[in-house]
Amino acid sequence: SFTGGSAFGLVFTSHILGYVLKRWHQIVTAVIIGFIAGSLGIVWPWKKVVYKVVDGNVLFDANGNEVIENYTRYFPDFTNKETWIAILFVIIGAGIILLIDKYGSERKEYIDE
Repeated sequence: SFTGGSAFGLVFTSHILGYVLKRWHQIVTAVIIGFIAGSLGIVWPWKKVVYKVVDGNVLFDANGNEVIENYTRYFPDFTNKETWIAILFVIIGAGIILLIDKYGSERKEYIDE
C-alpha cells in the first residue's frame, strides 16, 4: 500500500512537473533557483551552532536536547583538506548539472528536427 502510493505519487508529481516545466519553463526555473538560493544558509557546511540561552543557562527541549537558536557562519579554512574536498564536490555537482543541461538541449534539438 505504501509502496504503491509512493510510486503513484512519484509518477503523478513528475508528470505535473514535466507539464509545468514545458509550459512555464523560465518561471519554474527561477522559482527552483530561488528555493536553492534560499536554502544555502541552512546547508552551508561551515557554521557553528548557537544555542538558546535563558538567564545564562542553555535551554533544553522536552527530549533533553539543547535548543538551537541560530548558526554562526564563517568562511572555510583553505589550509584544511576537508575544505578542498567539499569544494571538489561542489565543482563535480555543478559539472553534472551542466552536463545534464547540455544533454537536454541536444536532445531537444534532435526532437525538434
